[in-house]
Amino acid sequence: MPKQKPPSTSEQDLQKNVVDVLASVSVEQMRKYAHRSRKFMDGYYKGPTGKQAAWATKIYKGHRLSP
Repeated sequence: MPKQKPPSTSEQDLQKNVVDVLASVSVEQMRKYAHRSRKFMDGYYKGPTGKQAAWATKIYKGHRLSP
């Protein structure tokens, strides 16, 4: 995990840390995260339909709430 590594400004240390962290994450986890992120980006790009916007307005009335 990156938070468990000591802070460094050395480029070699930083490259080693990146390689170690990427090796600790499975390809399946990366794919799941990428797929979920892509769904969110697609939703933001397309925007809500009229029915979805009406529902969100009805449910999320406070500024502290987010859909």
